[in-house]
Amino acid sequence: NLAMELAAQDETLRRKLEDTFARFAGYFERALAEARDAGDLPSGTDAAQTAQALLAYLYGTILLAKTADDAAVMERLVPRALSLVTSPPN
Repeated sequence: NLAMELAAQDETLRRKLEDTFARFAGYFERALAEARDAGDLPSGTDAAQTAQALLAYLYGTILLAKTADDAAVMERLVPRALSLVTSPPN
């Protein structure tokens, strides 16, 4: 995607993108930690790693849907993101 290509050429843009991704991951991480602490997720859930995996999965899904110009890609793949949250890593 264009952001990835430009980030490799422009350090200022790369830092802004990195900050944006870190903020989104932070939102996920806090929500996951709260869910884990409330007993809604397994006690061994690593909120930081799971947040990063979830963010990567969702952005990849968005990229695939945009590339295919097909919102159905999102409809098929987003529900599977739940397995990243509920299944322990191998």
